Formats: sequence, structure tokens, C-alpha cells
Amino acid sequence: MKDGLAITEDTILQVPLLIPMASTYFDKISNKDNEPYYRALDLRLCLEKICGDYIYEFIDEDDKNTWNKRNTSLASKLKISQKYLDTDIIDPLIAAKKIGNMGVHEGEEASFNEIEFEKAQKAIFDFSLEILVLYFKKYGYAKPDSEGSWVPYIFSTLPPLYRVKVLRKYFESNHEPIVIEKLAMAYAKSRCHNEMVEFLNLCLNKNYINGYQYISLIKEMVQIEENLEHFPIASNMKEAKENFVSACNNISQVKDLSQEPFILLMSLIFYGSKESIMVEKDKASQITRDTRNQLIINYNVIDHTHFN
Repeated sequence: MKDGLAITEDTILQVPLLIPMASTYFDKISNKDNEPYYRALDLRLCLEKICGDYIYEFIDEDDKNTWNKRNTSLASKLKISQKYLDTDIIDPLIAAKKIGNMGVHEGEEASFNEIEFEKAQKAIFDFSLEILVLYFKKYGYAKPDSEGSWVPYIFSTLPPLYRVKVLRKYFESNHEPIVIEKLAMAYAKSRCHNEMVEFLNLCLNKNYINGYQYISLIKEMVQIEENLEHFPIASNMKEAKENFVSACNNISQVKDLSQEPFILLMSLIFYGSKESIMVEKDKASQITRDTRNQLIINYNVIDHTHFN
């Protein structure tokens, strides 16, 4: 528990934000009907995909040179990752790797414990959220009146419970009003009213916001809660993908997205490829005016004047 705020069990999700191929391996790990030996192998493959397609994007050039050598092992890659990820995230992945090693080296003779598989699954899930936190720490979450101000809009295409968990972790290192606002909004859209109020009370008590901001936010969050049916809120990753494509199409009317880091990261999550969204957004170019307006409302619903 951080800053005296507890997150309820209702906010704990089961599906990690992984690229499609890694998600396939994750599903096989989760299936208790599969032979433990094969689950261990799938765990190893899942970790390989995580390292190759996620962590690699955040390391510096010197580490990339080491990473790209043919004899660089998974263990070495995870060790490099310790420079960029919190130990409470990377250490469980290292522990999970040991299960994969047992599958590779000991085969069907290895002795596997179901609890170890469950811990490995949690480690992967936690990592999938942490990689977004790492992005925000490196590039920032939003900068008003700048080209990066659309990032929260794209992030909002994810199911709100994912946004709660990511922003709650990011909030530990960033108490800016925009982060507080978007986290409160994620609580509201997750139908977690009590947690939303508790969070804003915490921010007020810690002087992260003043009384006027608190009252304004409470009123606006209640307004959101009363109008949830008007927002394109994703309840699963399939719906989130559709919202993501539509949102990218809206932004691409005024901005080239081909090299935007956050678009590339989100495209990896939904497609497993950095380029796929550029194709999909063209297919979505004919979305209706009503759908476009709904998505824009989702981003602009809050009156930002009380943060000036």
C-alpha cells in the first residue's frame, strides 16, 4: 500500500498488455491442462519475446550493442534490464526464467510447482504494466500545449482498469495535476467511485491539489459517472484496439504518427508490430462523425481551467 491508499481486488486484472505472440505463450502458461514441461517452455519463449520486443526499446545504444550479440543469453538481457526497470519488477522475471530453464534443461523430468507458475504469470502481468510506467517516466505523460498532449488521449483507449494500475504506479513519482486528473477519471470510468473519492482525498490531504481543484474534480468525475454510456469505454482488448485505431485516425488528420514513440509502443501491444497501425488507421479513415466526436469528447470532457 502506497501513501495510505489501498486498491481493491476488483482492480486486479488477468490479461497482461503483451504483444499478440507473447500473449499466446502467456495463455499456454495459464492453461493448467497443458503439460508442465510445455508450460515451462512457453514461459521461456514468453520471456524471450518480452525482452526482444519491449525492453530493447528502452535501453541505450551501448547496451543494445551488447544485446544484439548472438551469444547474449536471456539471463544477460534480464541483467541489463535491471538498469532500466525497478527491481520489484525485474527480479520476479529472473525467478520466472528459472522455471523456463528447468523446462529446457531437465525436460519432462523436471519438478514443477503450480505456485511457481502463478508467480511467473503475475511477474509477466506486472511487467506489462510497468513498461508503460517506464515510458511515461522517460518521455513524460503529457505536456499542455505541446505535441505530446495527445498521449493521454491514446492511453485512454485501454480499458480503464489498466489505466488505473499504470497511473497509480506512475503517480508515485509524479503528482502533477494532469496525472491526478487522469487517474481520477480512470477510477470513475472503472465504476470505482469510492476509490476515486479516496484518491482525491489523499491528494488534497497531501497538498498535491488545493480545495478549489478538489471540488472541481469531484464535480467533474461525478458528471463522468453519470454519463458513462456516452463514452467509448473499452471493456476488453478487442474493443480497446478498435478505439486505438479510431483515435490514431483522428490525430493523424493533423500529425504524422509514423515515428511517435507512444504510438509505436501501443501498436506493439495491439499488433506485435510497429507498422501495423499505419495500415489500420487508413482503413478507419471513414469512421462516422458521431464516433469521432465521441472519442474527442473522451479526451476533452474535463475543463482544464481550474489547473491554471
